[in-house]
Amino acid sequence: MALSADAFLEVLAQEALENPALTLRLNLDEADTEGRPRRAFALQHLVGPERTDGAAAPQSLFEHVQRQIPLLVRDPALRPLAQVWLEGLEPSGWVSLTSIEVATRAGVSPEHAESVLLLLQDAEPDGLFARDLRECLTIQLRATDELTEDMLGLLANLPLLAAGDLTRLAGILGIGNASLSALIARLRRLNPKPGASFGDGPTLMRAPDFLLTYSGEKGWDLKPGRWLQASLELTSPSVRSWAAQLRRTSILAKLTENRERLIFRAAQQAIALQAAVLNGERRWPVPLGLADVARPLGVHETTIGRIRDHVLIGDGQRAVRLRQFFHPAIPNATGPTLTPTELAERIREIRARPSDNGPPSDETIRRVLVGQGIAVSRRTVTKYRSQS
Repeated sequence: MALSADAFLEVLAQEALENPALTLRLNLDEADTEGRPRRAFALQHLVGPERTDGAAAPQSLFEHVQRQIPLLVRDPALRPLAQVWLEGLEPSGWVSLTSIEVATRAGVSPEHAESVLLLLQDAEPDGLFARDLRECLTIQLRATDELTEDMLGLLANLPLLAAGDLTRLAGILGIGNASLSALIARLRRLNPKPGASFGDGPTLMRAPDFLLTYSGEKGWDLKPGRWLQASLELTSPSVRSWAAQLRRTSILAKLTENRERLIFRAAQQAIALQAAVLNGERRWPVPLGLADVARPLGVHETTIGRIRDHVLIGDGQRAVRLRQFFHPAIPNATGPTLTPTELAERIREIRARPSDNGPPSDETIRRVLVGQGIAVSRRTVTKYRSQS
């Protein structure tokens, strides 16, 4: 359970290349576009309420790119052409227009339109203004200097990857099993839809492991993300050792199933325990520790800790790490425990109240908190005042 999703995928790919009884198929669907929440996905409360003290409001994808155009397209004469491309930018971050269509609209040559598109493809996050999956991944890998000849070969043969024909793929690329497995794992850390996180949240660092949806009947529900989701298939190889290979494959398939089930249940448990803040019934998350999730699942806390550090949950517009569902507890002498996020925000609100006497002292803040049912020491107030 210590392996991240990309590292585990590398293990599966290596096994599939060496085991003739195993076929590994990978889903290359870019993202799940169905089942978005029917209510606000209040993930901002897991990391702190939205600020009202002048902090910048979240940008839409259009606004985000619009601000970058003067930096990307230095020649003012080319910016109207850039605006035409921007009009074709989809929520995924891909562009739906072709160079010919843009050229026709702007009255320029397709080559001229293409040259401006290449400038726009330097926008952040990497992968914007791609016209297909291959181009999107290429842009991201080029930005990190990882677009090697082997990786270019892999991107040119994505259908073989999806079909699970890894042996043929390795032969075409002329590389060993370990090298191909590492290339595949690298793809898992990319984001096939880099624009999907804009609108009300921070940039998705990669495709999420799980998608969170909401319905009035079921409440909050999880389903696995689709990008490079692996599925194992057992075959009957015509080799002498087929029985041993098949047995080994069955064991691996069972381990994979158990691993995915445990990660899914851990994420479900954390979401259930923070449902009140997701529903908007609480302003702040409740204290949640590793033991709160580990105990009902009958596993050790360190196992949950490793899951917490790797899993990414999204809703099609924003994403957070599972770690952000966990919050330490601050003792409260007269009531339930609270989180550092809640205490820091309560202190900030007290200090923001108009006063003719200037900012309140820590002792004054402590007394106000007592009136709110929160009994903490002045030293604790001083500590969290600096974070408010």
